[in-house]
Amino acid sequence: MDTRLVERLNAAIQDIEIIDTHEHLMNREMLKDLGFNIILAMELEYVKDDLMAVGMSPDTLMERMSEPEQLLAELVPLLKQTRNTSYYRALFRAFRDLHGLNDDELNPKNLMAVSDSISRAYGTSDWYPHVVRERCNIKYMLRDMEYIIADDDFIKPVIRMDSYLMLRHRNILQTWFERDPVHTLRTPEAEYEARVKSFDDYLALMDEDFRKALDFGAVAIKIGIAYNRTLQFEEASIDEANRAFNLPDEKATWADIKAFQDFLVFRIIETAGRHGLPVQIHTGLLAGGKNTLSNSNPLHLTNIFLKFPDVQFDIFHGGFPFMNQLGSLALMFPNVYLDTCWLPLISYESFKRALNEWLSYVPAGKFLWGGDCGTAEGIYGAVYMVRHALAEALAEKIRDGQMDEEIAVFVARSLLHDNAGRLFSL
Repeated sequence: MDTRLVERLNAAIQDIEIIDTHEHLMNREMLKDLGFNIILAMELEYVKDDLMAVGMSPDTLMERMSEPEQLLAELVPLLKQTRNTSYYRALFRAFRDLHGLNDDELNPKNLMAVSDSISRAYGTSDWYPHVVRERCNIKYMLRDMEYIIADDDFIKPVIRMDSYLMLRHRNILQTWFERDPVHTLRTPEAEYEARVKSFDDYLALMDEDFRKALDFGAVAIKIGIAYNRTLQFEEASIDEANRAFNLPDEKATWADIKAFQDFLVFRIIETAGRHGLPVQIHTGLLAGGKNTLSNSNPLHLTNIFLKFPDVQFDIFHGGFPFMNQLGSLALMFPNVYLDTCWLPLISYESFKRALNEWLSYVPAGKFLWGGDCGTAEGIYGAVYMVRHALAEALAEKIRDGQMDEEIAVFVARSLLHDNAGRLFSL
């Protein structure tokens, strides 16, 4: 590969201000109160999945967060087994660039120095703007969380209403958005029982939360239900949904629950369409492991795209590992966007290979990108990975005579900024 070409592309891509379509950035004050350190950073970012893959118990990091030095000594052998992964490379690049991890050899001493630096950083009020705006050059980011907080002005909220789909878990139903700067907005079970006496009441509560979210400035709706079930949504009647709503939990079958959820998904998408909001949908890989991957194949959504031609769909994660399927959908449907959020973190090489192939048949105007991280460090690592992967992938297209440098930079700017600006009116 022509290293000078890659360097020129990298420099041009570094100058592109990003509109980041998907993050879970947690409130800094909340992390500070939790005693944020390197252990929690690995818990909230994807290094945890790598550690679990090589034998760590899923609860280890949270259960032992208060004893970081001893735990890090035990984790070093496992971390060394993960140094080849994109998850590791991204987060530990952030540790190097933001917190001074200079030693090539991992040991508890240098990891504790990073942990102390992280704790100090989260004690300052300007850490997020410093990393996100100054170091990452992100203009706006869309934040998907189960609450909305009024904090940094570069954050644009996304409505996530999955809790309304999870009728079988009424005790954790979350209503959204009061104008409280740092408040997790959950409807207490007693209040829920007092307000919701019928399915009509349930729908009214959902509509109320939607209106509050719009007033708060939400720019999209998110559906992440693939973690719980198939994305094959079918039209269901309000009578079927009402019947399921009124069934005792122990009598509800999967068919009942599916009809209820399918009805609400169609209703949510219709509501988004009326208000001109794009709909973001999780497809592909499911974080945390041990799940049914076939549930999240983007091809399951074909009938939705046909049913709602005037709704814009932002389909996540490049569909990984169903990349060709999502690429085909993005080509076939004008209202389907191919969002590569998370993909360079899942697999740096898969992102490059997929982009190389997509660019031979998917117009540049259909691509988006987001980090899909919960901390400033995670976002920094994600930005580092996508910028460098873009430069390398586009250099290959130039080398093969498929585009020149001007087109390559246009593709990068489209993916990182322009397409999201148009889609979300930013």
